[in-house]
Amino acid sequence: MKLALTGTPAWDRADPVNAGIQSVEWVFGIAGVLLWRIGYLEPVSGTEYVFLTNEMTLRPGLIAFLYKLRWDVEKVFDPLKNKLGEQQAWANSPTAKATQGQLICLLHNLLLIVEARLKADGIENTAEMARKQKTFTKAQEFAAALGRKIPSPVVALQRFTQHSVKLLRWLRSSFADRLDWDAATPRLRVLYATL
Repeated sequence: MKLALTGTPAWDRADPVNAGIQSVEWVFGIAGVLLWRIGYLEPVSGTEYVFLTNEMTLRPGLIAFLYKLRWDVEKVFDPLKNKLGEQQAWANSPTAKATQGQLICLLHNLLLIVEARLKADGIENTAEMARKQKTFTKAQEFAAALGRKIPSPVVALQRFTQHSVKLLRWLRSSFADRLDWDAATPRLRVLYATL
């Protein structure tokens, strides 16, 4: 697709949401559709991204953040292949693939409910949370040393994208041992405390 540059809109470089944004341009795409071309520099890795969008009412930093969230959605499916052994589709028909996709989404949402119930019962993977915070703090320090800032939406939305192996193994063994909630949760508490 050949894009024709038509101008540069005004945008707030000082806005912390726009941290990492290098350029914002108006371009004409196929059939004369006006688009934004947003250049973004990831503050830690230094990777440059270019995003195209016809959404021109949001701040450019939010557009980059929405693309990051889209990638997080892709990462949700990794545990199914890597931790749950779902390597291939069950069948080839569109109906079977759609059904498998719906069951994957259902599983993810059920795991979120289990994690919320565990949190309400005071059971959290504090070691993993501390590791994640330490990694994020190092990333912020590294970006700052390079004279870069991590965009404020990324800082504000720190969460796990994937379910932990500990949780998945605990669920598997609890189902295999046919344990009810009250019998199973002490095992997870110990697992979270020791590994």
